[in-house]
Amino acid sequence: MFRTEVVASKNIRKSVYYKVFNGFAIVVFLSILIMMSNLFGADSQVGKFIAEHYNDVIRPVILGLALVIFLTSMLVRNAMKSPKRLGSLEMDENEVRYLVNDELQETILLSDVQSIEFEYYSFRMRGNPMGCMNYLTLVNTHGTKTYEIVIANTMVKAEFGELLAKINQKIPVKVNYAYFLKRILKDSDFKF
Repeated sequence: MFRTEVVASKNIRKSVYYKVFNGFAIVVFLSILIMMSNLFGADSQVGKFIAEHYNDVIRPVILGLALVIFLTSMLVRNAMKSPKRLGSLEMDENEVRYLVNDELQETILLSDVQSIEFEYYSFRMRGNPMGCMNYLTLVNTHGTKTYEIVIANTMVKAEFGELLAKINQKIPVKVNYAYFLKRILKDSDFKF
């Protein structure tokens, strides 16, 4: 039986603001990179604009963007340090139980679940001091139920990976990774 905490970290990276900001930041960063590399040529209108307005337009935009990125990372880090504890989750090959103060609140039979999605962020470490921002989503005929769970260490991660591998034999389990590099390299505990 796998047991872990269910928390709510006020995760800003799941918000629309964060996704829009990331898209905007990438566009601005790529635009500045293209303009700075003289891709259009030093004598082009873009090259002349950069040379004339670097100190009064380009530089403040870069500094402002860097400040907003810094503040956003501070908000995300603060949310990860102090998540609100909601209860605990017990899971085995047959059912998922959600408990609050050790009182059973909800039981979901895995025979009623159509699929499981797990978004893995990381276990407890310096960048994620509480081990939160890992999302377990159960999809059934009544809709979806998402729990933000704590992965305390690598042993807990390995135990959870084994359980998901067993469940994957009965119903489809999909593992998504929050980090881009993990999407390429995968994680050995979640290979099934």
